[in-house]
Amino acid sequence: LIIAFTLIASKYLIPWILHLAAKAKSRELFLVTVIFVCASVTWLTSEAGLSPALGAFIAGFMVAQTDYAHRAQGIILPFEEIFLSFFFVSLGMLVNLNFLFTHYTLILAGVAIIILIKFFINNVVGFLLGYSIRVMVLVGLMLSQIGEFSFIISESGLRYGLIDSVTFQGLLLISVMTMALTPFVIMVSPRIAEHFMKFPLPGKLRRGRYYEKPEKPLEDHLIIIGVGLTGRKLANMAEENNIPYIGVDINPEVVNRLKDEGYNIYYGDATHINVLKHFNVSKAAAMVVAITDYDSTAHVAHEARHLNPLMKIIVRIRGFEDEEPLYRAGADIVISEKREATKRITEEIFTCYKDVCKLE
Repeated sequence: LIIAFTLIASKYLIPWILHLAAKAKSRELFLVTVIFVCASVTWLTSEAGLSPALGAFIAGFMVAQTDYAHRAQGIILPFEEIFLSFFFVSLGMLVNLNFLFTHYTLILAGVAIIILIKFFINNVVGFLLGYSIRVMVLVGLMLSQIGEFSFIISESGLRYGLIDSVTFQGLLLISVMTMALTPFVIMVSPRIAEHFMKFPLPGKLRRGRYYEKPEKPLEDHLIIIGVGLTGRKLANMAEENNIPYIGVDINPEVVNRLKDEGYNIYYGDATHINVLKHFNVSKAAAMVVAITDYDSTAHVAHEARHLNPLMKIIVRIRGFEDEEPLYRAGADIVISEKREATKRITEEIFTCYKDVCKLE
């Protein structure tokens, strides 16, 4: 019944209510309407026997299915940090440190088991989807923690007598510890992925099932690693000037979409040297590395320089990271988006003040 109500309301009722509020062109009315909808759905689901937290989740899901989801999110977003703070404060108040000190071996074992199981499941899913071993390891580690929604499920289980207070406290501590470890796991995950790449694994597992090889090897071509906004603009420039190029990206959805648009783009994990070999890096004239991960960028530059000592390697980084390791890895030019933006703004400011001085 709840599922039927959710589907019908998210399809017809909620969009109609939000449409009426949006027609008024009042930000305050739209905010009040969103809060009213969420509160009403939460109350109805709690009356039906579900927990208010689960009801709030269903309410958010219903609003997210409408055409007004982005506007609602923009209005609600400022409240996120406040409610998130309350959530974690209430979570901290539930933690029993005496239970942790008494059963620390059990808790630590639970943390290790959960991380290993989720890591294994995520890797199996990644394998079935055809991703490379590096991507599987990175995603598996980054998603190895227990999410916040588990607290809602555990609390509901405790309320309805499905678990006792001891089990609830154990699950709570394991969840909190896995979440606390997540930043450190993300920090070391690229290095762990590199160690996995050193194992003697089958080629398809190392490269991924979606890996494609160009039909005809190119020479004196441009290789674009990472086909985001920068990569697409470079590809457009290459096509307009009849420069032979190959784009390589690790996201199969991006690759398929750009292929449909006519770009010469292939799926591949450029951190793997065999992938670079297949794209004929040794015969390339230039390479642009425009991926977001700093360690992966350095690794690609190092492998590409090893394959082609004469090729021009241009690296793009987003922030103010240290450029020297990238030069040592093999990059000829390192361009920081934020540094270049800061430099341009500074030049414009100086120009502006010089003009003012001339006027005076």
